[in-house]
Parts: sequence; structure tokens; C-alpha cells
Amino acid sequence: MIEILALVFLGKKIAELAGEKGESPNKWRGIMIGSWFGAEILGIVIFASTIGIGDDTIFPAAMVGLVCGLTSYFVVRSILTSKPDTVKELS
Repeated sequence: MIEILALVFLGKKIAELAGEKGESPNKWRGIMIGSWFGAEILGIVIFASTIGIGDDTIFPAAMVGLVCGLTSYFVVRSILTSKPDTVKELS
């Protein structure tokens, strides 16, 4: 449930930033959501292959997935922030 709320909130933030940069908000929202799930799955797979998944490791695995997802958000935000602002603001 927390992940869904985070995706909605952070998706809105990415869409706003993309709009300021003159980029398609839906494109960047999709990139953020795709990279979130990709990083989350990668983190859980690495955790499971090194530690293993059992009754006592499900919560830590979920936290690793959440941290990987948040990291992917910051990477996408950094890429989008490095793009130049729109020219429309200057005219």
C-alpha cells in the first residue's frame, strides 16, 4: 500500500518537473514507474540470491525493494533535472 502511494505522489512530482522542462509528463511518469519496478525486482532478486527468502527475511527483502525503487526515482529525477528548461519561459 505504501508503494502505491509513493508511486502516485512521486509520479506527480516527476510529471510536474517534466512539464517545466517541456517534456511529455506521461512519458517521464512511465519511465519512473518502469524503472521503479525494474530496480525493485532487481534488488529483491539480488537479496534472495545472497540471503535467501524465508519467513524471517520477507520484511527485509521488501525494504530492500523499496530502497531500490526510491533510488530509481532519484536517478530519473536527476536525469530530468539535468535537461535544459523550456524556451517558452524566456519569451
